[in-house]
Amino acid sequence: MDDSPQHLKVRIGGRELSLSCAAGQRESLENAATILNKEISVIQNSSHTNSISLEASAIIAALNLAAELIETKQNSARFDFDKLIDEINTALAD
Repeated sequence: MDDSPQHLKVRIGGRELSLSCAAGQRESLENAATILNKEISVIQNSSHTNSISLEASAIIAALNLAAELIETKQNSARFDFDKLIDEINTALAD
């Protein structure tokens, strides 16, 4: 298997970026770029942020996505903990 860095180009906010990534990460980076680009578009097209710069839109989009990631991780951890408690209670009830 080829472990050399791969090169790809993505378009975010109307700008083309050239990136290098480890083998096997290309698809993930392309998907991430698509998600980020959509989030930036939503921010730039919202009525109350008509004149916001691409840089500011990218920062807001990154903050929104990071908050979603944190929330997902917290909910996932909480769900696993609750499930473990239920399993323990079921086992103790038997």
